[in-house]
Amino acid sequence: MKRLVIKYIQECFKKDMFTLSAHALQRMKERKITLEEIKDCIIKGETIEIQDFFKDVHVLFQESSDRPVIYVVVAACNPPNGCNCL
Repeated sequence: MKRLVIKYIQECFKKDMFTLSAHALQRMKERKITLEEIKDCIIKGETIEIQDFFKDVHVLFQESSDRPVIYVVVAACNPPNGCNCL
């Protein structure tokens, strides 16, 4: 189940089927993080934690690079809503 959720989130980001919350956009601006870095973190990064006690499953991803670490929290919403980057 958890592996399917991760795969679903990664596919949503590959197909641009996601939204960014106001909080995520604000943090990206403050930290000068690009959308491509966010997508790369989710598609190629490591899964750190899965929280499945919410209505939507939340997954924490960590970027896989030698630069300063980027963490991204994503809520896997029921289809066809895609995902929401929190």
